[in-house]
Amino acid sequence: MQTLWYQGERGTSHIQDAEVYQRNMEKLIEDVREDLGLPSLPIIMATIISGDGKYVEKVREARPGINLPNMVCVDAKGLHLKEDHLQLTTESQVKLGHILADAYLKDSASSLLALLKIKGIDCPVFDLSGFCTVLLISLLFLPLLFLLIAGF
Repeated sequence: MQTLWYQGERGTSHIQDAEVYQRNMEKLIEDVREDLGLPSLPIIMATIISGDGKYVEKVREARPGINLPNMVCVDAKGLHLKEDHLQLTTESQVKLGHILADAYLKDSASSLLALLKIKGIDCPVFDLSGFCTVLLISLLFLPLLFLLIAGF
């Protein structure tokens, strides 16, 4: 189980909100993990590129300061916005989806490889580009494929 978080623009309008964004985000993640009883729940966070306030950059700067375990941040900067300068274009939403999916697969594979190593199963490739990793990611989806084929 993992959580995807797409950072909103709410904290960009007032300096007071922007200044406490980092701590509020850390608290939110800690609270979600505690409420779910999953203290190491992986979080993948996409950082905003727009906002209706003048403190967008201050909120963006807070992201690298969030130093929590099992948290990966991806940056949406460089993706294109619609004419409203707030929402991503459809093409950019698709690109962001690919970026988030890549982060998810990479994080899932890293977690699985670490678990195998703890269990004493050594995988010779830990750079996520080799055959072993592809095989492990495939193994994650084989049970689902079997269920679909079997008609469950």
